[in-house]
Amino acid sequence: MISAAERAWPGAGLSRWVSAGIVALLLGLIPWTAFLAVTLHGRFEARHWDIAWVGFDAVLIVVFAYTAWAAWFRRQILVAAALVAATLLVCDAWFDVTMSLGTPIRRSRLRPLCWSSCRWPASCSGARTGSCCELSRRSARCSEMTG
Repeated sequence: MISAAERAWPGAGLSRWVSAGIVALLLGLIPWTAFLAVTLHGRFEARHWDIAWVGFDAVLIVVFAYTAWAAWFRRQILVAAALVAATLLVCDAWFDVTMSLGTPIRRSRLRPLCWSSCRWPASCSGARTGSCCELSRRSARCSEMTG
């Protein structure tokens, strides 16, 4: 039997498949995370550490530039761009803080905490911007429909 939502939007069946796929990935991620927690070493030395972090920050710059462009020109992609920027900021703050734990110099522990105190609110702001833009877009579309 076809629900009213599926009749209103033909892609509703596809979204259920996508949702089921995401749930399957989630269920696979739980044992994988437990496996990593048990098997990973507490310390690991990596080559090209500087390239990894500079590359990550370069991606942040590109995403911020794209988000600013989308906001300036009032593009619908702003919602997705703001959420990507927020996600990257949360990841950046997480790695800054967790990678600095246990370092002997006090200043190196304070720097990531200071940065994360700026990045967490900024990431929440990006997520809020995305959701506010989505809400305003939907309300504008609803007002156009009702007329």
